[in-house]
Amino acid sequence: MQRLSKIRNDQENRVQLLKKEVDRAVTMAELIEYNLEDVDAAILAVRVALANGMNWDDLTRMVKEEKKSGNPVAGLIDKLHLERNSMSLLLSNNLDEMDDDEITQPVEKVEVDLSLSAHANARRWYEQKKKQESKQEKTLTAHAKAFKAAEKKTRQQLSQEKSVAAISHIRKVHWFEKFNWFISSENYLVISGRDAQQNEMIVKRYMSKGDLYVHAELHGASSTVIKNHKPDNPVPPLTLNQAGSFTVCHSQAWNSKIVTVHGGYTLTR
Repeated sequence: MQRLSKIRNDQENRVQLLKKEVDRAVTMAELIEYNLEDVDAAILAVRVALANGMNWDDLTRMVKEEKKSGNPVAGLIDKLHLERNSMSLLLSNNLDEMDDDEITQPVEKVEVDLSLSAHANARRWYEQKKKQESKQEKTLTAHAKAFKAAEKKTRQQLSQEKSVAAISHIRKVHWFEKFNWFISSENYLVISGRDAQQNEMIVKRYMSKGDLYVHAELHGASSTVIKNHKPDNPVPPLTLNQAGSFTVCHSQAWNSKIVTVHGGYTLTR
């Protein structure tokens, strides 16, 4: 459920980001429209300087000097981006009537293309707004499908987890599961101690008439008992073989990778 919540939050953040991009594009277009003459004048000034062969460094220095001199057109230029044929202008809404006591409208940095007029730059920002709106609509549709799929998967997983929990709760833990154990191919239970205390417990408490005791002639081998559920019949050879292998595998010889002779274990009643 936390993962599902994270997906929902990520989707909402993405949509909010696209909405901000839409609002920003509209703001940029409107600011250019509010300052059409000034934007055209700034674009023309930079174009003329470049057409006269002025290099980029000299043009940047000239803009700074003109700013200091109080040139209003140069004062609009925030930064030149000549490598992508554009520049950033400092524009504000100067068309709305304001009282003397009102605070000056905030200034925004607006990037304009030097190859376009002020009108064309405003249209470019409106086109950008339409693209962002289209992207926003597609994102909403895609996110709705993704969230629906994630929600379905999450509910399936929750249902499976509940089933597993119910099964685990209902299942009885058998007495032999505290030992090393397995069921032989012939359906005989074979148990082995995990430590010296369990080795002693297996023999004294759990070994009954007809059971077989198996022990490998190897250091650290555990005590193994084959529980004979048919005490009147002998334990079949295949089960004896599997119990012997099981005993060897739980000795230190197995962990030390010592080569052992198969069948090197003893059987006692």
